[in-house]
Order: sequence, then structure tokens, then C-alpha cells
Amino acid sequence: VIDLPGVALEAEEEKDAAPVIGPEEASAEHEEGRRVYRPAGQVHAVDFLENGRAVVACGSAGVHVIEVFPRLERLSVLETEGFATDVSVSGDCVLVAEGEGGVSVCEVSPGSDELVRVARYREDLGGSIRQVEALEGEALEGARYALVTEGASRVKILDLATPAAPKVVMTDKQLGLLYGDQLMRGLVEGRYAAAFWHVSGLHWYDMEAKPWPAHSGDNWAQRIGSINGLFAMGDRTLATVLGGYVLLERSERRPLAEVEVRRIGEGRRRHLGRPTVSGNRLYCAERAQGLVTVADISDLEKPVLVEQFETGGNPGRIAVTEKAVAIPDGYGGLIVLDRSGERR
Repeated sequence: VIDLPGVALEAEEEKDAAPVIGPEEASAEHEEGRRVYRPAGQVHAVDFLENGRAVVACGSAGVHVIEVFPRLERLSVLETEGFATDVSVSGDCVLVAEGEGGVSVCEVSPGSDELVRVARYREDLGGSIRQVEALEGEALEGARYALVTEGASRVKILDLATPAAPKVVMTDKQLGLLYGDQLMRGLVEGRYAAAFWHVSGLHWYDMEAKPWPAHSGDNWAQRIGSINGLFAMGDRTLATVLGGYVLLERSERRPLAEVEVRRIGEGRRRHLGRPTVSGNRLYCAERAQGLVTVADISDLEKPVLVEQFETGGNPGRIAVTEKAVAIPDGYGGLIVLDRSGERR
């Protein structure tokens, strides 16, 4: 035991309370062809309104509506009860996944950029709501539904015919877990939604089944990796896997080893993550590695790598408009890239 005068400090009794960390102020960075919006919370997801403005799920900071082109500008904020982890826009309806707060059904206030909450679904909530996908199409004859993930393994379909009174019309639970973004964007054949569990694979849902949507009976029982994702491509489902993607019809039952994988680029097989298709471009975001991949899929059978880069955060599903590409990048904020310089 030695004496260290002036070095060792007297012990101080800690207060019986958590430290208080004040909220950050939202900020924006602008440079040629690239802008970054940094809210106080983590940016989990983004979708676009018909006027080109972005609706952003900002975790603990709620939901922000922002102008993305030609400059970033915050227009409004909707506070949430839980963490805002996903948003999905369908016409004038904005759906927000709020964790323990359930699903908020919102509308854009006429003549402004304010989101107005018209209803909240959390009846018989069996876990937090992490993802929500608005479903509509010509074949649904004006019907409006939402596909949501609830807790660790449950998928529900909400009927939104009356936005102020959403109701559950189907609940499904399959073998495996729902770690995150495992719902398909869009409908195949104009009527089938889809989701995948990490063990039992892909399951499709017939949105035209009577009296209510139901499991179609179709299941591709293969593991594609929970870091990957789904996107509707006409009458097939695009599923990213093994550094590329497969194109699946609902009747597909072969094991993954027998299904053709259209790979993107050369070298080691890096998972592509969540896919988004816009025109002849495939945009993929892989959250764990911070990897963004862009491919030309003018020929779906022979994709060509356009570019691949890493972000400073953890990118989620990318949203695209005519003028901009928006990447929700976790603590890296919302990255917005201009499309003017994009290779055609």
C-alpha cells in the first residue's frame, strides 16, 4: 500500500439516478451531390410522400417530415410514444411502427407538412411493432391493408378501410424469428404479400381471399439469412441471398442449392441486405457491414454492379425518387444522394 498524494481521489458516493444526457439538435450537412440529415435519434427508415418530401423514422426523436431536394430542411416533427423504427406511405396515409406504442395511422394535414395521428393500433399487442408495410393495388379494388411484424415471431394484417379504426383481420406465426425488415415491399401478381422467417423461409398471403386476407398455402422453406430481404417483381419475388438474388414464383419448392442465384460483382460473397428496385436499378443496404450496393438490372438474368460503398452507420432499406436516393443510416443520419450524376 503506497501513498499517492494529489493523485488518488477521494471516493464520492454516486447518486442513485441515471445520468441525464440532453437531446441533440437536428442538423444537416450539405456538399456537392450529397447531403446528410442528423436528428437526435437513430434513423431507421424513410419513405416518400407524393410531393417528394421524405417521412423519416428517427427512433427516440419521433417522425420527421423533411425536404430533401435541392437542400435538406426539416418541416415538421411527430412525437411518438415508442421508438419510431419504420414508416410506410400509401397515398395520403402514413403508417408508423412505434415499438411498444403500436402502429400509428397518420394523415398529412391539408396545406401543410404536419402529420396528424388519426388512430393508433395496439389492441392485444403481443410485442413491439418493428416493421409496417402499406398494401394496396388495383386488384384489391380500393381496399387498404397493412402488414406488420409483432414481437419476435408474429405477423398481422390490419384492415385500414376506416383509417380511424384499424382492425386485425389475420394473425400468423411460423417457425423462426423476425429479426427486422423481413416483409416484402409490394405485391406479386398484384395480390400476394410475403414475409420470411429465419427458419421456415418465405410465406405468401392472398390479399384477395374472402372474407379476409389469409395465408395462400405457399411456402419456400429455405433460409436466406435474416440480414437479407424481399421485393415484389411482377409475378415473382426477388429475395437477396449469397451476394446476389433469386427470383421466386409462389410455386417454387426446390432447395436453394438448386435455384439459380444471379450474383452481383466478383470476389467473396457479401450479403446484399435489404433490396429496393427503381426502374432498372437495384439498391441494397446491408446493416451489419454498413454496405450499400447498386446494380443495373436492365437484364434481370445478368445484373451488373454499378457501385458499392460503405457508410459510416448502419444502413436500412433505401428509398428512391426521381431526383434523390435516401439511405437511412442509423446513427449516421439520413444520407441523401442526388441522382443527376447516376450512371444510366
